[in-house]
Amino acid sequence: MANTSAPHVSAANVAHYLRGIGFPASKRDLRAEAQKNHAPPEVLKLIDEFPAERYHTMSEVMKALGQAE
Repeated sequence: MANTSAPHVSAANVAHYLRGIGFPASKRDLRAEAQKNHAPPEVLKLIDEFPAERYHTMSEVMKALGQAE
């Protein structure tokens, strides 16, 4: 059976597209930084699935990533 889900996005991919982000950051800030860094649609979609909260470290972002996957 073919896998029709979106391609897997690794933590390293997300961190790459969030380079330069300042903390604390909102989900909107994360998405804006990823867009500025030319993130592909699958990374933006994953960020959209994060809880709407403020993130104080990249570690908190990675925790949200684990919950969104």
